[in-house]
Amino acid sequence: MSFIRRAVNRATGAALMLPSVLLRPFLSHREEFYLGRQGRVIKLLTTSSPLAKLILNAPSLWRGEVLIVGVSLRRAVEDLDEQTQSVLAEAPGLFSLYEQRSRSGAYDAVQTEIDLEYLKGRSPKKDLGILLRFFLASLLESGDPAEVVPLLGIQIDNVTNVEAVERIVSFTQTRDCRQVSFVNAHCVNVSQSDAEYLDVLNESDLCLGDGIGVKIGASLCGFRILENVNGTDLFPRLLYALQEFGGKISLIGAKPGVADRVVDYIARTYPAVEIGVVQHGFFEPSEEPELLQAIADSDSDIVLVALGVPGQDLWLAQHLKAMRVGVGIGVGGLFDYYSGSIPRAPSWVRSLGMEWLFRLYQEPGRLWRRYLVGNFLFLYRVLMNRGKRS
Repeated sequence: MSFIRRAVNRATGAALMLPSVLLRPFLSHREEFYLGRQGRVIKLLTTSSPLAKLILNAPSLWRGEVLIVGVSLRRAVEDLDEQTQSVLAEAPGLFSLYEQRSRSGAYDAVQTEIDLEYLKGRSPKKDLGILLRFFLASLLESGDPAEVVPLLGIQIDNVTNVEAVERIVSFTQTRDCRQVSFVNAHCVNVSQSDAEYLDVLNESDLCLGDGIGVKIGASLCGFRILENVNGTDLFPRLLYALQEFGGKISLIGAKPGVADRVVDYIARTYPAVEIGVVQHGFFEPSEEPELLQAIADSDSDIVLVALGVPGQDLWLAQHLKAMRVGVGIGVGGLFDYYSGSIPRAPSWVRSLGMEWLFRLYQEPGRLWRRYLVGNFLFLYRVLMNRGKRS
């Protein structure tokens, strides 16, 4: 199989040789030096376009210095440990699982570990999947990376996962009762018929773009969302940051017992994080004053509220000041994932932007209208309004 793989890569290089020579003067690129097979230094031409990257490096493909898909590239200045040297027993790839995951903003694993994971499960099918994901991502990464992206009347803060955590942690340093909202395609649809919810989203101190739908919608309007910043991926990053200074978190919402299992997860993985109030989402209105006072007395830095869309954001906007916390965040179904109630989509499904399809497979009766009708309605609205940059 390795012989066939090398032959295919060299044949691709040979086929692209003429386009490489003809187009090189017209394609924006820069020269970079990387480590090839057995640590030999190779020169590659880098650019943001996957297609241009493939064409420009046709000579290196033809010479066998690099593969189309392989282990990740390492700069020639890097020091290599013994494990990394074993990874470079073969030529690296122009495209890799590590780079693809890094660009998604959702993974923190060590580079060598991901390379070894790739080599262990390597197959033509997986190589093709990695390549397709790069080309899909390139379609969504053009446009204006504005600090605030307007999408159907919602002002989305265009930040990375790291920046989002930094902003939220900065909110916890005070008791100014800041609100953070996540916006996916479903949220946008709901906001179009709920003026109060739309106002709450725009009045939030941080409004974050969640999911492939928002990224596609923004791209259609000429904007580029930097990263998919969703609550499920942000949660462990946020807990890690809270653990650094012994922060406290309260959890409100979901079915009885679910939030308690999330507390078990926190205790196992981030034991320095303190727990404030834990309350399921099926409380009576008459119980609200006591709940709000309990949260205020707990001196929590963050309160996470999982009461569904738009209920959680409206509830936070109404009661946040009474809770006297640093920041309140509406988190949707996050508790279900971290309690183990609902399994999350495999990483390769998430990296393709198809987590919604996995959720539809899990709960077709409840979610078919949201995804099969709602997603198309969202795209229709975006296309009808994409000339309006507000």
